[in-house]
Amino acid sequence: MNINCLFALLLLAGCQTVPVVRTVEVKVEVPVPCAVGAKPVSPVNQYGNLPAGTGVDYALSALKGDRAAWERFGTEMEAKTAGCWK
Repeated sequence: MNINCLFALLLLAGCQTVPVVRTVEVKVEVPVPCAVGAKPVSPVNQYGNLPAGTGVDYALSALKGDRAAWERFGTEMEAKTAGCWK
């Protein structure tokens, strides 16, 4: 081997660098299953069970009752799942 090749080999060997190790902290939100327990029973719609030809007054009272029942259901669900959402 001639001296020039040896010199070039030594120069190239000197260029080798040690990789720099960097530690990076990454924060990732992990979904956690929410223990809600038993789901409240969905209300039965009274309006949908009215026979055809029912008067407007009965239909409106059934709709009002349905609305109140669904609002109670929604309130119960919000109370049970309150700890699940941030």
